[in-house]
Amino acid sequence: MSISKTNKAIVINGSARSGTTWLMDILGKNARHYSLFEPLDSRYKEAQELGLWFRYLDPHGGFPAEQRFFETLLGGNERRLTKIYNVDTRVCNFYFKFREKIVNLGSRRGMTPVIKFVRGHFFLKYLQENFNPKTIVIFRHPCAALESALRVGFIDTNFKLLLGDRSKKLFKAYPQLVKKVKKSLELLDYKNLWFGSVPDRERKGKMLIIRWCLSNWFMLNDILKNGLDAFVIFYEQLYADPDKEIAALCGRLGMDYSPSMREEAGKPAASVVKNSPAKEKEKAITPVNRWRTSLSPALHDFCFKIMEIFDIDIYSAEILPNPNSNLQVYLNSLKPAGSQ
Repeated sequence: MSISKTNKAIVINGSARSGTTWLMDILGKNARHYSLFEPLDSRYKEAQELGLWFRYLDPHGGFPAEQRFFETLLGGNERRLTKIYNVDTRVCNFYFKFREKIVNLGSRRGMTPVIKFVRGHFFLKYLQENFNPKTIVIFRHPCAALESALRVGFIDTNFKLLLGDRSKKLFKAYPQLVKKVKKSLELLDYKNLWFGSVPDRERKGKMLIIRWCLSNWFMLNDILKNGLDAFVIFYEQLYADPDKEIAALCGRLGMDYSPSMREEAGKPAASVVKNSPAKEKEKAITPVNRWRTSLSPALHDFCFKIMEIFDIDIYSAEILPNPNSNLQVYLNSLKPAGSQ
């Protein structure tokens, strides 16, 4: 099976706890679309064998096995999809652990997949060059994403995936990253972190911040310097006015903003646990600003220092995105003259 480069599949990517699941849930409610949740999760045998988790793929490389994998995801081949998700060929459970829905692929033929990753930062340009899906990148304040990860227990600090053998091609293609990662690890004081008296929460938090910066630097670099054609969403704006943001996004995607999507936009993501702030009724403290009081000043300070090392200016000590960031200037330059 081959896919036309005019493929209309939608790919959502962002760092962990940035709102990717929530956005997928909303867009997947459109009657002409269906959701594919985290196909790169290491619990799925084929993705694990291909080593796609945080792996860099050269946009102009061959990768025949990987090509076939993504052709399946973006094209929606029923039999191949069930193999990727390693489930019964009659039904696919795309929503392990916290999901109740069983998606019958037979009823999804002719529909468009909405695929979400939190591990696809390093091959978005590869997907664009080879398949040209509609790509959405969502950003969230690193301290807010960290607070959410610590709160719900999403603590993946496996640096071997980011800095092991599979990263060699990444650093060869982007040598400027080597110095940034080295400086970050020096600031991290890796030996003291593991063998000193650093509290466990702070240790995990610092490692997650470096992962956030590496992942988001790559997405920003692809958008600003490598011509990645992506729709950009900020979690803070989506949280403040989901109806407005989703309506605008649907207009850009050429989708109908249906009542079921509007209803879903008012719900927390399926990946949010019961005690998550997204389900609290207290308005003074929200998923947008909770990090200011729940994270230590030391983590705040470390986060902003690592962002400076990576030259990331989309966020600062303020809770909202920086309106004067390089990304915002670039996005403003794309707007028609006279538009707000």
